[in-house]
Amino acid sequence: MSFFFFLIVLCMVILLVFLDHSENSWISRSLTIAIAFWSAFMLLLQSRREKSINQARFIVEYGRHFHGTKGNDEMLSKLERCRKGADEKKTITDSDYDSIVNYLTWCEGLSVLIQQNVMDLSTIDNLYSYNFFLVTSSPYVREKELIPQCVFYPGVFYLHKLWVEYKIQTKQDISIFVQQAGKPYVSLKDACTAEGKDYDALVARGKIKQ
Repeated sequence: MSFFFFLIVLCMVILLVFLDHSENSWISRSLTIAIAFWSAFMLLLQSRREKSINQARFIVEYGRHFHGTKGNDEMLSKLERCRKGADEKKTITDSDYDSIVNYLTWCEGLSVLIQQNVMDLSTIDNLYSYNFFLVTSSPYVREKELIPQCVFYPGVFYLHKLWVEYKIQTKQDISIFVQQAGKPYVSLKDACTAEGKDYDALVARGKIKQ
């Protein structure tokens, strides 16, 4: 809407400039051009603000598809306790399994949105990265769902590689996201290899062809 309004203003300016043949035409032209540039600047600024606001609303709305549900939040809370040392077999129950599947499926959609430039990592990093690495670094999640059923989650593997690279590029300490208390760290790639899965092939499958 703002872009089309800008075009209309620009066309009017051009007409005024080239149809004005009065003695003071240079003054009117200068004023008209100045007004046009100011209008264009304000319209572009408004357009960018509207885009940022709409993107923020979409990010929050997309997050509500998973976060805020009691069962899903409880699952994340349990994984957090396990990351700090709680026994997974005693903490995580069968009722949490559906929430784990729901979250991985939600991340599949998130991977698509990022690859299609609807969202970008710099915008959602602080909001979603902790839970993402909390889930994908969980030995329980890897053993029970993510790796055995990897054919259903190629976007998660691609997003994982993309996000790790982003953390490294922005010089963030990733250990806080992936380290399990009292256990040696095992990368997702090494965990896949141990189960006979090709991590790089999964990442390639998860990349959307442009």
